[in-house]
Amino acid sequence: MTSDNDGNKYVAYGICRDFPRPAMMAVMACALALLCAACGKTGYPRPMDEGQTFSWMESHAVPAGECIAFSGKFTGAYQNFDGLRLELDGLRRLDECQGCPFVADEIAEFSPSGAGFNPMTGDLGFSYCPRSAQAYRWRMIAANVFGSLPHASMSDRLLLMDEEP
Repeated sequence: MTSDNDGNKYVAYGICRDFPRPAMMAVMACALALLCAACGKTGYPRPMDEGQTFSWMESHAVPAGECIAFSGKFTGAYQNFDGLRLELDGLRRLDECQGCPFVADEIAEFSPSGAGFNPMTGDLGFSYCPRSAQAYRWRMIAANVFGSLPHASMSDRLLLMDEEP
């Protein structure tokens, strides 16, 4: 029991009265250190096993009549290739939206065999017939069989279709 300045007696409860001041300061310092330790992490998480990733070595697209012939080659652990996503943005005029961010208006997905993937060499090749346009912005994204590892993606590219006479 304790008393206040007026002589009233009361029972003091609380964690602060039970711990010595240096011990309380040490506990608060540890809590503050734990809170600050999580701050400052920058960048995206890195995959646990970078030996299981692959990336694009090269990729090409050429007009083939009304269709487009796509080809590409992977480097790295391309045996983990699990499928392909082709994204196209058809441009009616060449000067349409220069500098705009890439937004696909047509998407096609292919299995490894549908993309003509050769697991021995890392090459692929296929044709796709999109809606008619004068030019296309395009990109391909290859999925990794391990979902926690990053996909092999590329920046968008421009393909001019031959104009009809």
